[in-house]
Amino acid sequence: MTFAERMKISSIMFFSLLVFGAAVLFWSSRELNSARQNDVLSDDIQTIVFERATLRDEFFLYGLERARVQWFALNRDAEASIRLGNEHLRAPQEREVLEKVQADLRESELVSQRLVELLRGKSGPELDRAHHDELASRLYSQIMLKDSALQQSSAALQELTRQRFNRANFRTIFLTFAFVLLVVAGGRANAFFINSLLRRRLQLLNEGVARIAAGDFSHRMQCRGSDELALFTGVFNSVLDKVQDYTGQLEKSHDLLSGLSSQVPGILFQACLTPDGLFSTPYVSRGGDELNQGAAAAPLQEPAQLFERLPPEKYQTILGTFLYSAETLEPWEHEFLIDVPDGGMRWLRGQARPMRLTDGGTLWHGFISDITESKRAEEALHRSESRYRMQLQELTNIYTHTAVGLFAVDREMRYLRLNEQMACYNCRPMDEHVGRTIDEVHPASFVVALKEMWRPVLERGESLLNLEVQGQADWPSGLRHWLVSFQPLFAETGAVIGLTGSVMDITERKVAEQVLLGARQQLEREVQLRTAKLSLTNKHLIQEIEVRKKVEVELLSQQQKLQEMAFEISMAEERERDRIASELHDQVGQRLILAKIKLDSLASNLPLGECEAEAMGVETLIEQTLQDIRSLTFQIRPPVLATAGLEAALRWLGEELHADFGLEVGFSDDGKDKPLRYEVRSTVFQAVRELLLNVAKHAGTKKCRVRFTRVGDRIVIEVEDDGTGLKPGAGDGTRSRSGGFGLLNVQQKIEHLGGVFSIESRPQGGTRAAIEVPVETEIK
Repeated sequence: MTFAERMKISSIMFFSLLVFGAAVLFWSSRELNSARQNDVLSDDIQTIVFERATLRDEFFLYGLERARVQWFALNRDAEASIRLGNEHLRAPQEREVLEKVQADLRESELVSQRLVELLRGKSGPELDRAHHDELASRLYSQIMLKDSALQQSSAALQELTRQRFNRANFRTIFLTFAFVLLVVAGGRANAFFINSLLRRRLQLLNEGVARIAAGDFSHRMQCRGSDELALFTGVFNSVLDKVQDYTGQLEKSHDLLSGLSSQVPGILFQACLTPDGLFSTPYVSRGGDELNQGAAAAPLQEPAQLFERLPPEKYQTILGTFLYSAETLEPWEHEFLIDVPDGGMRWLRGQARPMRLTDGGTLWHGFISDITESKRAEEALHRSESRYRMQLQELTNIYTHTAVGLFAVDREMRYLRLNEQMACYNCRPMDEHVGRTIDEVHPASFVVALKEMWRPVLERGESLLNLEVQGQADWPSGLRHWLVSFQPLFAETGAVIGLTGSVMDITERKVAEQVLLGARQQLEREVQLRTAKLSLTNKHLIQEIEVRKKVEVELLSQQQKLQEMAFEISMAEERERDRIASELHDQVGQRLILAKIKLDSLASNLPLGECEAEAMGVETLIEQTLQDIRSLTFQIRPPVLATAGLEAALRWLGEELHADFGLEVGFSDDGKDKPLRYEVRSTVFQAVRELLLNVAKHAGTKKCRVRFTRVGDRIVIEVEDDGTGLKPGAGDGTRSRSGGFGLLNVQQKIEHLGGVFSIESRPQGGTRAAIEVPVETEIK
């Protein structure tokens, strides 16, 4: 008999024992639950009986209608509980007591109804006289006797159910304890039986395995019999034979791997991280000399020898990536640069997969390859992609913002795309074009003309260029003239799949031509009637028109040059401010610091008490001057303006003015993106600084508010105060409250940036200044 058959018989017997015990426990649990329900039911009946007695006395003594209603309601509850008891109580003695309770309740109800009919509607003195009535007293006495008997019966019923519940509870506890003992004893017996079967044979197997683990692969284990262990011994001996064969094959494979790895264009390696944090590379292929810049080609065996010849900062970076891979067990992948002996640089990419060892360490098997050429290709591709994106953006801007209507349709004359100008020509929004045919967009008469015009383009692939088309007079835009061109769209096979078109509105030119034609005709008629003098006058007028056009062109050119010069002046001012700030910090500040150091050295060499006060005063004056230079440098060109943006710089400016002048600046920002070039940010910052200094010095108030918002494509900065307002005559916003010309300078700078500056006094008091500048992306 095999071990499996013996264990099966033992398990079946143990399982049968468990099933029998579980069945007994289940029966006992059901009995306990039934006894608990009966006990609760008997408690309810007894509670109702005692409550009836209380309500009975209230009704008889005080005549309370409420007591009568509740009394009879409890009668119904008692009858319902008794009916429920008839369904659940099964013991003969319990049913006998329950029947007696039911009989006593019925007799009590009959007498109670007679007493209620006798006392119904009586109160006060009548109720007192009814209490002394012989019939009422007799009825009340009978009720008390019946209720007393009912209470005794209910108490007896409660005692019987309570005893049954206690017996069921004790039986369940006893059976549970017995079942647990039975399970424990059966388990111990089963374990002892199995242990006795396996101990002796497993001891022989352990001795054989120990000899094989010690390296004696020629040993073969002996185990007689036909059971599983004997079969296992035979299989194990055959496995040992195969292991010896596989060992020889592994040696051959190792030699083959060494030969292949020496020919692979890269580095095969094995890295290891011990639990105590020691990193090493136990194996590196012969390609490791590429990484080690001509080192010995033999496999490296020393810890960390693969990467240790790299610069320390690169080695630490690579070690950090290995530590992260060991922590997360994510594949290791890292790209790094190395210097080669010829003075160049090479990109290497390392990839390895981690494996957690049994001792808690981590082992990687990986490969390092040269990716210099692919990196160069990626850089070239990135540059090409950047140029392509720039060209695509230029084409998109031209397509979107050109004054010419552009569109494309397929062979079914369905709009594929169009620009805003084309939608404007058709007097419909863009979403009412795309995906719709020309029949759904244009009037029917114009559609017929379009189809006839597009027929040679779609059927024969011809191009129609510079055709003049006149629109229908019943269009919403009225009678219009367009200059159109149509060209076919070809598929890769050469078939025409649609057409593209361009439309230019030449209505004004046509009107001008018609007007000119009429004037010319009128002029010809007048020439025939007038003298040659009028013809000469006409020539003079034409020459004057040409001269005026040339003057207008020159004026526009001069205006453009003036704007460019103004912008360059503003930028030169910003650069000069940067230079002044740099010189204040690097020259004047450094010299004052040197003077302070020499003054301290001089004071330390003087005798105590001599010129001490004067030295302290000079030192304080130099310290104050240094602080003023730092503050002035920060206000001329605050570093926070370049690093954190205009919003943070304005908040810093408010804190500075609060510290210097006690001015409380309330700042609010709508949180929207407000991109500005640095030059524009600097100009706006200086403008707001001028406004806040004007408030601090001349407004007569210590509070102001700055709001920083974006409205469309413009950024608005508002400065408000509750001070004295502007002086009379300063409504143009060019003079400060002190009579200076600081605000005029602010206005000119903002206008040079294409913005708007305004300042006004509010009727309720105070001043409101607003700066608006267009949104611009900073040029890197």
